Formats: sequence, structure tokens, C-alpha cells
Amino acid sequence: MFDKLLLIFDVSGFPPRWSCGLWSSLHGWTHIIADVLTALAYFAIPLTLAVFVSKRRDVPFSWLLWLFCAFIFSCGSVHLIEATIFWHPWYRLSAVAKVLTAGFSLMTVVALIKVLPEALKLPGMADVNRRLEVEVEERKRVNQTLALKNRELEDFAYIVSHDLQEPLRAISSFSGLLKGDLGENLPDVARDDLTHILNSTERMQQMVKDLLRLSRAGRDELKKELTPLQECVDDAIGQMELRIASSEARITTCGLPTMTVDRRLITQLFQNLISNAIKFTKDSQRPTIEITYDGNGVFGVKDSGIGIDPAYAKTIFNPFKRLHARDAYEGTGIGLSICRKAVERHGGRIWVESQPGSGSHFLFTLSPGSKDD
Repeated sequence: MFDKLLLIFDVSGFPPRWSCGLWSSLHGWTHIIADVLTALAYFAIPLTLAVFVSKRRDVPFSWLLWLFCAFIFSCGSVHLIEATIFWHPWYRLSAVAKVLTAGFSLMTVVALIKVLPEALKLPGMADVNRRLEVEVEERKRVNQTLALKNRELEDFAYIVSHDLQEPLRAISSFSGLLKGDLGENLPDVARDDLTHILNSTERMQQMVKDLLRLSRAGRDELKKELTPLQECVDDAIGQMELRIASSEARITTCGLPTMTVDRRLITQLFQNLISNAIKFTKDSQRPTIEITYDGNGVFGVKDSGIGIDPAYAKTIFNPFKRLHARDAYEGTGIGLSICRKAVERHGGRIWVESQPGSGSHFLFTLSPGSKDD
């Protein structure tokens, strides 16, 4: 069997093509160069198609393209053999190559005829483009509707929180007056009740103030300017100077870039993250806080605090979401929501990497272009 296969390469009995007829150099080399160039083109075509099909898994009838690659490659082989026959008369090999080419060509034709009805059902580029245009317009409409609803919710939150302040101040004021008017005649039970009223009113006032802060973070017009982010960090640290000193917190920073941002919002972002890092530290431990930047657009505030269960890594950014009792850690749970709002208005996102007892690393990105630009 193997001996019969070797006969394909047997050149005995055949002279090289240069020896057949009266070939001139110009005539012969014209054939050779044309065959070689055609062969190279035929080899390049299936190679390019193979790369395309392997990278695009969504191409319809990919098996047909592979069959077409085999057909074109065999055509190139025929031309290459025809060019070398001028020196090596392997006519038998040329015949086998032509038979294979004929087989692949017939298979390709049959396959094309079979898939033609299905191929005709495929949508044309014009239809695809029209559908994409409709989907894009629909997406724009939905986004505009969502933006309007969000704006309405922010306006509602602003109005409600603003209007709630006055009755809360009245409750607090009259409770204090009642306590002062009755003085020593106030029973102990009533005194405790008034204390609860005052404490609850104070908490409610703080929640209203935080709700206003969140509303302003989402509704106030951005005033973007070229700002060294280190100055935002320095401003945040300056506003917390007493708290940082009392907690003996150690804060380190790295080389932060200069970006076009709203200085007030980014300062508030760093202030909230640093404040949380100080707050959620064990009493016996000195807070260690690191302002990080990876050089590729990801900023962060890393602490040595109590850490967060990964199960709550997303929900902690929701308004008023608390993971601890009020008597354990102060606050209303609005700070991280303000952080998320500040980051999103700068076209970025915020997330946390943390494990309980191992500290937390709050990471965020800031995009030069955002929806508020």
C-alpha cells in the first residue's frame, strides 16, 4: 500500500516541463511566476478565513467556510505543483491534487445548494441596521424615562426631607420646653419618655440631614474643573482633623493624578470613606488607612477595621443600610450611598473587597466623561 502511495511522487518517464517543447525563458517564467503568485493568494485566503471563523463563533454555516477553505487550499496546491513541474516532473502528484480539488469543489457546490434556502432567510445588513436603530432608540427612550423618574424621586426626597425639618425642630423644641416647665414635678416615667422622644427626634433629624445630603449629591449641578485628587484628600483630612487626632488614625497616601472632577463631591467621597474607616475599627486598635491608586484608573481607601461579610458587599451601598446596631456604631447608613452617587455621577463605579476581621478596601473608578458632562 505504501509503495503504491510513493508512486504518486514517481517522476520516471516524464521530462521536466522545460524540456517539453520550445519554452522560452519569458514564456516559462511567466507561467511559473503566475502560478506561484496565484498559489500564495490561494493559501492566504483560507488562512484568513480560518482565523476569522475561529474567532467569530457566531458566524452562520461555519462548516461551509471550512469546506471552502479546503477547496481554495487545494487549488493553491495545484498551482504550486504546476510551477515546480518545470524542474520536477511529478505529473502524477499534479493529477492527484487536481482530483482532490475536483472533489472539494463538488462538495462545496453541493453544500452551497443545500444551504441556499436557509441562507436566503437570513436578514440582510439593511434589516439588521434598522433593527439596531429601533433598539437604540428604544434604549434611549427607556434611559430618558429612567433619568426622569430618578430626577423626580430625588426632587421628592429633597422636598420631603426639607419639609420634615421644621416639624422635627418643633418636636424637639417643645419637648425641651415641656421638660423645663415641669421641672422637678416631672415623674421619672415621663422624664424617660421625653428622653426617648428627644433621642428619636435627634436621630430623625440626622436621617433627614443625611437624606438631604444624598439628594444634593444627585441633583446639584456638577462644577467640574481640573483638580489634583491629592488636594481633595487633603481637604477631607482637614475637615476631620479633630476626629483623626482623637482616634490617632494613621493615614498614608500615594501619588494621585490630576483629573477633571467636581471637587466638592470627590472631597465628600474621600471624607465618607475615611470616616467609615475610622468608625469601623476596634476600640483597642489604632486605625490604619491607606489611600491607594493602581495607576490604571482604580482608586481606593484601604483600612484595618472590622471588615465586611462579602454577602453584603453590594447592599451596603443602599440608602440607610446598616450592618450593626445603632448602639454599636453611630450613623444612619447613608454615607456609602453618597459615595456611590458621587462616583456614578463621574461615570465610574464603586465596590468593596473585604473579609470579616481583615479590614476593607473600597475601590472606585472615575471616568473623565460622564452623563453629567
